Amino acid sequence: MDNTTPPHIHRPGLPVYALGGLQAGIVGVAWMFVCFIVAALWSGGGIWSVPNLFATVFYGENAWQNEFFHSTWAGIALLVVIYGLIGIVWGCIWKLHRVPLLSFFGTLTGLATYFFFFHFIWAHTYPFIPLYAPLRELQVAHILWGAALAKSPAYSARIARAIAPVYTPPDSGGPAPPTQDAAEIVSGELIQ
Repeated sequence: MDNTTPPHIHRPGLPVYALGGLQAGIVGVAWMFVCFIVAALWSGGGIWSVPNLFATVFYGENAWQNEFFHSTWAGIALLVVIYGLIGIVWGCIWKLHRVPLLSFFGTLTGLATYFFFFHFIWAHTYPFIPLYAPLRELQVAHILWGAALAKSPAYSARIARAIAPVYTPPDSGGPAPPTQDAAEIVSGELIQ
């Protein structure tokens, strides 16, 4: 057996892909919020109107205002949870596969998610949101969110590298692992 190759190569599992997808989904939500802020500054509207619109699911129609209130956190959390969960599904589907058009597939996923939520889910469960939502702004935000999903394989690979055990061959001359006696001495010194 060659001493330069590790005895076992660790392959990341679904939790790593889910975490990579979650990270991509939340980064996408951050880009959505940037889109909401830019659009609000451009149109002269309130920067908190879209999160407050989603807060109406929990606090009723009075939560939809242009200022930051305690109820705004509920709208922000709803967006983070929904799009973070979809990011988890995306990460588990794409895993570490980096295909050339993944950003394009991500933007299509963003538009499909927008269409699904605003024409089916919200329209049938809480029609107040699609009625008053700034549609173009939300479409662009979903495109940005979908494009951010394309980084999921890179995030998964980074997480896999971070949790992978470090392998040093026995003949590498690297530092030897501490013996049990050395560990006892160190802990004993701290206790005294």
